[in-house]
Amino acid sequence: MSYDIKSFQNRYSLANKDIADICNCSLPTIQKWRSGEVAVSGAAGQLMKLLDINADGHPNALREMLGRMNKAIEPGIDSRNAELDDLESSMNKVVDRLEYMLESRRKDKELAESEARYRSMVESYDHPVCRWSPDTTLTYVNQAYTRLYRQFGEDLVGKRWIEFLPADQQSAFMAIVSDLVRRGEEEVSVHQASDAEGRVIQLEWRDIPIKNQQGVVVECHSVAYDVTELVRLRRYEDELKTTKKAFLNLAIRPFVLFDEAGRFLESNDVFRREILGQNNWSGFAEVLSKAGLGKFKRLLKRVSFEDDFCYQMQVNGKPYRFNGRLLRRSNGNSCFLAIAEQLKGELEKSVLQARLRTEAVLDGQPDGVALDKKLLERAESRMPRWRRR
Repeated sequence: MSYDIKSFQNRYSLANKDIADICNCSLPTIQKWRSGEVAVSGAAGQLMKLLDINADGHPNALREMLGRMNKAIEPGIDSRNAELDDLESSMNKVVDRLEYMLESRRKDKELAESEARYRSMVESYDHPVCRWSPDTTLTYVNQAYTRLYRQFGEDLVGKRWIEFLPADQQSAFMAIVSDLVRRGEEEVSVHQASDAEGRVIQLEWRDIPIKNQQGVVVECHSVAYDVTELVRLRRYEDELKTTKKAFLNLAIRPFVLFDEAGRFLESNDVFRREILGQNNWSGFAEVLSKAGLGKFKRLLKRVSFEDDFCYQMQVNGKPYRFNGRLLRRSNGNSCFLAIAEQLKGELEKSVLQARLRTEAVLDGQPDGVALDKKLLERAESRMPRWRRR
């Protein structure tokens, strides 16, 4: 391709005679080059291109170079070396400029390839994915994101996602965005949206900041996950806990839920008032002796879903009987419910002593099957009917 001699002349305000001096040719040749009748010679084109690159569009810089080129070379090694140094310096500048251009093109190509891989990957996601600038302007969205917010248009890039949220939530989420950009750390938040069927869903957004070389957040990458069912289950769990607590507090007798290690899991107000009192106990380990706690745990391991159990212990100097039942059994996660009852009559004490003797017989057997049933039946027959289990 022929070099554009007219552009070169205009940039540096050069007359035809000046070009003729630079390229060491006649004026008619320059006129033919300008008119396009004859193509600019390769050597002349390369020379003008080299001068143009080094002058970088500055006429004064070009005049200085032309002055050095036209300066008479004095005889001697020093003058020749100076000329060679100038030529070498000019060539080094050209090489450096070419290397810079090649490196920039290589980086641009790698960036384009990386962007293509990114888009190919996220387009296959079922989860909404987007990228956005610190003012929440969208710079990229995948198909899942477009389907989710299609009521705001088909082309969402360039719009601000903060405007997709209800008006009463926008200021709160802008505060979250400002904090994310300031800290430059990953953020997780929950937004409410409507799916393609119009159902209200809960989306957990994971926002990952992207920083430049100076550590400043210039963009964010966000992925959303539908957590509607998880939110519903958590609310249901909270409602069950509230209902269970209300049910326990309605009881007029002390109730306690505990695990197989004897740790208290839940109790009603009556239990905390009458049994715990001012004590900050967390389980039966603080009520029973070490031997008594071991026996109590072995009793719990023998209990099945068909059985009730009872156990006597001294609490604050008063004898109590705990009547209980197994609610759930799993490895290390069993749960028991017990009702505490203070012992006051001699008859109750004698019946309980008979039961405890029976339990002692059972507790002393390695296989855990021996049971003095007659002793227990005889003791229970002496109890009033309403006291029997």
